Amino acid sequence: MRKILFCLIFILFLGVKTPLFAEENYEQYIDKAVEDIQRNDIKSAKENFNKAVLLNEELKNSPEILYYYAKLCLLNNNYKEALDNILKAIELNGDEPLYYLELGKIYYDKKDYLKAINAFEYSLGNDVEINAKAYNYIGLSNYKRGNLKTALDNFQKAVEIKTTITYLNNLALCYKSLGEEDKSKETYKKIESYIPQEAFEYYELSQIFYDRKDFKNAKKILEAGLLKYPNDPVLKNAFNKLNKS
Repeated sequence: MRKILFCLIFILFLGVKTPLFAEENYEQYIDKAVEDIQRNDIKSAKENFNKAVLLNEELKNSPEILYYYAKLCLLNNNYKEALDNILKAIELNGDEPLYYLELGKIYYDKKDYLKAINAFEYSLGNDVEINAKAYNYIGLSNYKRGNLKTALDNFQKAVEIKTTITYLNNLALCYKSLGEEDKSKETYKKIESYIPQEAFEYYELSQIFYDRKDFKNAKKILEAGLLKYPNDPVLKNAFNKLNKS
């Protein structure tokens, strides 16, 4: 009787635990894939997504996964698949502003700037972070279309919402294009005095100095970033590239 009872408990234990472990595994693979996308590691991201889907095929119809697939396809310059995936995600969940932001990025990279602006405007809402990104991209799209004054207004809105190196740089370039040299220089001073808080900000700031052919400061910023984030692959690659140039 004890043996039978033990066997039943063991079977119940397996029946409860196995799905939980499987769920944990596929979520871990998704987390890894998202990290890979942030590092632009396309190969590893694909592998981790495939592993997650093998454990749970329903993920194929998840708007969140379709969104990340779209980001992955965009990294690989596969615009058709990126567009297909993000439109499916929007069809399944039309209330998520991130999906419209990604749709705008796809159109922007395809140089379809008017559609990009429309998509970015749909992403505007209550999320401050998304609004700042959207206004910055709307500014870039208008800049590409030659609407410099409208672009300037967009960049100013982005900076007002959240001051970042990228938004300030775009604002400075727009001022320069409009012939407002004093305001452009004033904005560049803000960039030069900006103290990066994250690894990607060290990279962005170094690239601004690099583009201005100020290689000394570009290297200095990367060295400071690597002291704080010694294992960051983006900073490492940028530093090695700078040393070779």
